[in-house]
Amino acid sequence: MKREEDPVDWSDPALQRWLGTITRRRTRNSYRSAFRTYARYTSMTATHLIDEAMEDIKLDPRHRKDVVLTRLIGFYNYLKEEYEVKSRGKGPHKVIRKGLSDKLSHMYVNAVRSFYGTFDVFVRLKGRHRLPKARVRNKRM
Repeated sequence: MKREEDPVDWSDPALQRWLGTITRRRTRNSYRSAFRTYARYTSMTATHLIDEAMEDIKLDPRHRKDVVLTRLIGFYNYLKEEYEVKSRGKGPHKVIRKGLSDKLSHMYVNAVRSFYGTFDVFVRLKGRHRLPKARVRNKRM
């Protein structure tokens, strides 16, 4: 079976700068997975995402659109409701369910926030823009 083509160019200097600051291998792999999903969601490259965020920051606060904040909230909702979770292992991968768990959705959003933070684009998810608290379900009950 042919794997999906990776939409991300990992040799992009912006991604190299961001991933160079992450020391743990598993964290780096998780963040790469999160960014790959975000790149599919936005259909934009890392450089375009940073350029768009910088243009928005330069604007007067009265005319700012908060592009990054609205994208991250939309990304979280996409992860919770529409993201297709596929089976693992050998053979064809089938869609098991739609939507990621709360903790994994939060980790993906925070990974993307880390990417923006590398370029001094800080997004506060506080107050009315706060993400819902992650609820852990006990599968054994």
